[in-house]
Amino acid sequence: AMDQLRFNLTCSSCTSTGLQSFPDIASSLEDAGILDELKSRLSTFSAEMLQSDFVQTFVDRMLVDAAKQCPQHPAYTESYTPTKYDTPNLGLSLEAFDSIVYSTVVLTE
Repeated sequence: AMDQLRFNLTCSSCTSTGLQSFPDIASSLEDAGILDELKSRLSTFSAEMLQSDFVQTFVDRMLVDAAKQCPQHPAYTESYTPTKYDTPNLGLSLEAFDSIVYSTVVLTE
């Protein structure tokens, strides 16, 4: 699926000259093979995030609060304030962290 990822960028109503040149920049990145590297890294990063404790913890926490926020559920509480949690550790691998840095550098170029 990721090998079919394409960037087809056109500006329909741009007020910034920087945005008008973005499709050309993306095309240059694609011609240089950089977008292929980004797609590969995105695939690895996405799989790692979806398998991480971070995502599971996030979903678990949403489910804990869901019943009290749903008007159709017997546990609904109109004045309920969702629980505040500390942000869990992402626990990213060095490769995933490197992918974030690589993507940031490419996008800021």
